[in-house]
Amino acid sequence: MLIASKTSILSLPFIQNLNFNFPNLKTLASWRQAGKMGESSGYKEYLAGLLAGVATVITGHPFDTVKVKLQKHNTEAQGIKYKNGLHCAARILQAEGVCFF
Repeated sequence: MLIASKTSILSLPFIQNLNFNFPNLKTLASWRQAGKMGESSGYKEYLAGLLAGVATVITGHPFDTVKVKLQKHNTEAQGIKYKNGLHCAARILQAEGVCFF
């Protein structure tokens, strides 16, 4: 069972010893307390998270596809189909097209 703690992340010893460049956590906390950060709206945070997730999938999925193909097809039982990642990506584009990524 997890017990929720009211400890601030800034009070953790390893956070206090980190040397953050601008802006550091203490500065952000002081800005929030002073009201300098302004009000954040839920839809803006939701939209930012949504766009970050979409960008992560768009950039990461092709690399993951190549990795899985290399792991699956380059076994001694099936023989070596791909020389390296670039060769694998080129063959995927040639055989299945851009939409497969």
